[in-house]
Amino acid sequence: MPMTPINVTHPFLDADGDKLHPTQKPEALLHRVLLSTTKPGDVVLDPFFGTGTTGAAAKALGRHFIGIEREDDYAEAA
Repeated sequence: MPMTPINVTHPFLDADGDKLHPTQKPEALLHRVLLSTTKPGDVVLDPFFGTGTTGAAAKALGRHFIGIEREDDYAEAA
């Protein structure tokens, strides 16, 4: 199945401005969760990685991350 083109100005949206994953969380929410539950250098595990929003928030905050995703299309988008 071909990947949907990604919106380069908002990497978690497709070319039409729609979310790439149906249960995608806002990056700002994940940012707040990670700030309150982790320290810089910690490892964040996301066993349902989807399009990688948690990983992007973790990286922006100086955290390491491990993402697990079984769907090839979402893993490729991440």
